[in-house]
Amino acid sequence: MSRGPWKHQGKLPLRLEGVSSAVSRSQAPNSKFATLGDGILTLMRVWVAGLFVAVVLGVFGVVGAHGHSISAKSKAEAVSSEGCRKVRANHPRVGHLSRPPQTVSHRAHLAAVVQTNCGRFRIKLDARRSPVVVNSFIYLARSGFYDGLQFNRVVPHFVIQGGDPLGNGMSGPGYRVIDPPPTDFRYRVGTVAMSKSSSEARGQAGSTFFVVTGGGASIAPEYAVLGRVRAGMATVKRISSLGTVREQPRQVVRIDWIAIHRYGGAGKKAARCR
Repeated sequence: MSRGPWKHQGKLPLRLEGVSSAVSRSQAPNSKFATLGDGILTLMRVWVAGLFVAVVLGVFGVVGAHGHSISAKSKAEAVSSEGCRKVRANHPRVGHLSRPPQTVSHRAHLAAVVQTNCGRFRIKLDARRSPVVVNSFIYLARSGFYDGLQFNRVVPHFVIQGGDPLGNGMSGPGYRVIDPPPTDFRYRVGTVAMSKSSSEARGQAGSTFFVVTGGGASIAPEYAVLGRVRAGMATVKRISSLGTVREQPRQVVRIDWIAIHRYGGAGKKAARCR
């Protein structure tokens, strides 16, 4: 179970009837004019019926655009008052991946761009301190494992936590890795680390990660360090503002995708990988 760190502290009827002829067939003269009159009446009926359908569809289109729309604005484009795009929660899934081979060097300069429905933020990955955890995170990101997963735990002024395929902090990708942090490590605001249960060893990790938004001094050095947010902290704070006393966000916060960038030794971007 990857629970993550704990903080110690008047209605009108509408009626439409068929338009009847002033002259019945039995009274109409047997002539071309009678046939022409019948045709005109038929056209009028069709026109009136079409007008009625158009009005009804127009009314429901307007109502839908302000409610559960099918016309003017789709749910995918709707934006909440918190500035997050409204999305639906994806169905939970179980990870069945195998542990990847170690391909990341502790000298690698890597960053991850996390795109969510609330915006994006960039993590400078700490391969020097946690090469095994960074290697696993990159493997999961490149495989699309994180696409569609949620930030299921949001504690205001403490942490935002996501990346669990079941969305309850009790699952992972199907394997575990370990990278213990320094015993004197401090989780400052912007630090990104991997969640674990209290029964697991120091530095053990799956796929769930958290970003510290405050109160990091209360977090024991038990969680593997993934990196630090270097851009997009406004997005992190926007997600944090959705937190509740139940530690769940008021609306769905979803990861759209995570892209990995490689940087040169001087800190300049050398290539983009995904």
